[in-house]
Amino acid sequence: MTRRHWVLAILFLGAAGIAIFGDRAPNADIAPALAREQPKSLPLPVALATVGPAVPGKMPAQLPSAMLLAVLPRESLIGRDTGEPRANLFAAHSFAPVQAASAAPIQEAPRELPFKYLGKQDSGKGWTVFLEKNDTTFIVKASDAVGDDYKVVSITASAITFEYLPTHEQSSLQIE
Repeated sequence: MTRRHWVLAILFLGAAGIAIFGDRAPNADIAPALAREQPKSLPLPVALATVGPAVPGKMPAQLPSAMLLAVLPRESLIGRDTGEPRANLFAAHSFAPVQAASAAPIQEAPRELPFKYLGKQDSGKGWTVFLEKNDTTFIVKASDAVGDDYKVVSITASAITFEYLPTHEQSSLQIE
C-alpha cells in the first residue's frame, strides 16, 4: 500500500469512529414541532384602508390581525378573460412555404409483380412463359389467369403484360 492509501484508511476510520461514538443528544436550541390549527377563512378581500394612511418611514400603531389578503383568481383581478380561446404558445410551427395543392391526382407507383421469370417457349400458336411465385411454377399463355389476383393480357418476345384483377391495373414484366 502506498502512503496515500494509509492516509485515506486513517481518515476513513476516524470518520467511522465519529459516526459510531459521536454525540447523539438532541440540540437544546431547536424547538420541537407543534400541531397547529388551520386558520379560519378570511373575508374577501381585506382592505388595506383599515390600516390607515401610509406614511413613509412609519409603521401604523395597530395592524389588524388579518393582514393577509385572500387569494383570488388571476382573471378576476386583471379582467382580461374575454372568453376567447387562447393560442397555444408551444404549438409546432413550420416555416416551410405553403405549397398550393395541384389539381392533378397523385398516382400510386405501379404494383410490384410477385412473379419470377424462369423462361419462355415459342410454340406455333404463341409464346408460353414459365413463371414462379412462392415455390409454385406456372406455365401460362396469353389471357390465362395466374393465381387469384393476376391475368396475363399479352406476351411478346420482350415483355409480359399482367392485369391485377381487383383494381384492373396493368403492369409489365421484362423478359429476355
